[in-house]
Amino acid sequence: MDVDGSYGEVIDDNHSEDELSMTRKLIRQQNRKKKKSGGFQSMGLSHVVFKGVMKKGYKLPTPIQRKTIPIIVDGRDVVAMARTGSGKTAAFLIPMFEKLKAHSSQSGARALILSPTRELAVQTHKFVKELGRFTDLKTALVLGGDRLFEMGFHEQLQEIIRRLPSSRQTMLFSATLPKLLVEFARAGLTDPILIRLDVEHKLSENLKLAFYCIRPQDRTAALLYLLRNVIKSKQQTLIFVATRHHAEYLKELLVAAKFAVSCVYGNLDQTARKISISQFINKKTSILLVTDVAARGIDIPILENVINYNFPAQPKLFVHRVGRVARAGRSGTAYSFLANDELPYLIDLHLFLGRPLRFAGDTTAANDPENGITGAIPQEIIDREEDFLQTLQIFSSDLPSLSKVALNAYKNYLKCRPLPSTASVKRAKDINFSEIVAHPMFESDESQTTKAKFLTEIKSFTPKQTIFEISTGTKHSKAAEVMRSKRLKLSAFHNQVGKVELNLIGDEVQNMHSGKKQMKWLESKTLTTCYRYNDWLKKSKTGYRRKIDNDQDDNAEFSKKFDRKRGKQKKPVKQELRSKEQILKLRRQKQRLFDKQKRGRMRNRQRGAGNKKRTR
Repeated sequence: MDVDGSYGEVIDDNHSEDELSMTRKLIRQQNRKKKKSGGFQSMGLSHVVFKGVMKKGYKLPTPIQRKTIPIIVDGRDVVAMARTGSGKTAAFLIPMFEKLKAHSSQSGARALILSPTRELAVQTHKFVKELGRFTDLKTALVLGGDRLFEMGFHEQLQEIIRRLPSSRQTMLFSATLPKLLVEFARAGLTDPILIRLDVEHKLSENLKLAFYCIRPQDRTAALLYLLRNVIKSKQQTLIFVATRHHAEYLKELLVAAKFAVSCVYGNLDQTARKISISQFINKKTSILLVTDVAARGIDIPILENVINYNFPAQPKLFVHRVGRVARAGRSGTAYSFLANDELPYLIDLHLFLGRPLRFAGDTTAANDPENGITGAIPQEIIDREEDFLQTLQIFSSDLPSLSKVALNAYKNYLKCRPLPSTASVKRAKDINFSEIVAHPMFESDESQTTKAKFLTEIKSFTPKQTIFEISTGTKHSKAAEVMRSKRLKLSAFHNQVGKVELNLIGDEVQNMHSGKKQMKWLESKTLTTCYRYNDWLKKSKTGYRRKIDNDQDDNAEFSKKFDRKRGKQKKPVKQELRSKEQILKLRRQKQRLFDKQKRGRMRNRQRGAGNKKRTR
C-alpha cells in the first residue's frame, strides 16, 4: 500500500468473526472508561499494536485515521480519499496489524500491499517494520516497475486479483482517484464504503504557492536565482523536472555552482536511487532532482520547498508533487515556472482546485499578496543570472553537451505531453503573456510596471526615418538631404508606376478581343513595367546602366547572325528591357548552342579525314 494510490487486501484467519467483534467491543468499552476519548486508546487496539503506535510518536489520530480504522477493523471494504500528508499509510497499516495479530506458520502470505512506485514500496516496507516492531509478523519486499497504475500493468493487476481468495478484505487509499484506478478497484471491491475528507481543500492550508511566468530558455537562470537568493541554504528543496536528461544537466550545473545535489529518475539503478534518497533525508545534500517517479507518496521529513522546473501537464500530478511539502501540520512553499505554452495547464489547475486565477497587480491579490499569485521575474534578475550561467558553462567541458541533450529531450517531451482542455486554451489566448507584471516577491513598486510596459512598446516600435535623419548632429548634413530626396523620388515613382499599371489594365480590358492571347500580351506589358521599376532601383551607378545597354546590343547582333545562319530572318520585334539574370541566362543558352555546333563541325572533320585515309 502507499500513501497516494495504494491498494491493499487483508485475508483473515479462520477465527470466528462474532467472537473477534465481541472481544473488540469489550476492549473499546474498557478503554473508554479508563482513557480519554478521541485517541488511539479508544479504538480497542491490542497491546502490541498500541505500543508500536506510541513508539512511533503518534499521540492523536488524524481525521482520516479516525474515520477509517474502526471501519476496517469491522471487516468492511474501504475507498478512502484524503489530501497528501494526512496519514493514510498508518490508516491502513494499524488495522491490518490488529487483524493479523501474529505470524502463522501454517498459511502463506495473509496481507498484500501494492504500491505504484519503487520508492513508495520501500518507504511502506520501512513503515511496516516501525509500526509492527512489537509483533512477530514477517514482511517481504518485491520491487518491479514504476507507475504501476499508469504504464500498462492493468492486465497484471487483474491477474493478481483473480488469484486472490474471494473472502478477502480490500482497501484503496489515494489523494486522487484516476479513472483507470477506479475501474481497477471496481473488480476487487465488495460493497465498499467511500470516505472523502478535505474534498474542497485538495492542498494543505499551510502550503504557499508561487507561479512565475518566464521564457523557456530562462528557466535555468530563474532556478539559480531562487536557490541563491530566495531559498535559504539550510532548507531542503525538491526539484521536479520533465526528463532524466534535465536531471543530469541540472545536477552538473548546480554542482558547479557549489550546491550539494543528488538526483533520482526511473532509469537509475535501484541501489543508486536508494543512496540518493538517503543522502537527501539525512541532509547530506540539500537539493534532490527528481522526475515524476518521486511525485507520489514519498514522505521526506522536514521538506520546506518544491520547485516545478517544468509545469505538470495534469492537475492531479501537480497535487501529488506539491503534496511532498506542508505535511503533518508543517508549512512549505511550492514554486512553479510557467512558459507561454503552459498557461492552459495553469488554468486547468485552478479549475481543478476551485481557486480563482490571480495575477500580480490585480486588486483581488491585495489580501494575500504572495500566496497563489502569478507574476513575472524582472528581466534584470534573469540577465544577471544568465551571465553567471555563461561563466559556469565556459569553465565546464560537460555542460554545453548536456544542455543540448536536455533541449532535444524537451522537444520529445513536448510531443508526448498530454493536451490541455480546449476551453483553457481559448482562455489562455486572451492573456497577454508579455504584459504580466513582476511577482510581488520581487517587485512592489509601480514604476517597475510602467517600465515593463515601456519596454514592450519599444520592442514593437519601427521608426519611419533613418539614422541619418533622427540624430541631431546629422540632421542638416548632406547624408540626411540625400536620404530625404531619395525617399521623395521613391514615393513619386511608386505613385507613377501604380497609375501606369491601372491605366494599362483599363485600356487592355476595353480592347480585349481574344481572351488568352490578349491576356498574355497584357501580362507581358505588366512584367515589362515591373522590370523597368527593378532596373531603375539598380541604376544608382551610370556604369551599370551602360553595361545593360551594351548587353542588349550584343544580344540583338547575336540573334540576327544566328537567324541568318539558320536561314530564317525574323521580323523586327520591339526590344524589351531585360534584367541582369535574364541576360545571363540567355548568354548561357546561346553559348551552349555554339558549343554544340562546334562539336558537330569537329566530328565532320574527323569523319572526312578518315574517309581520305581509306581511299588512299
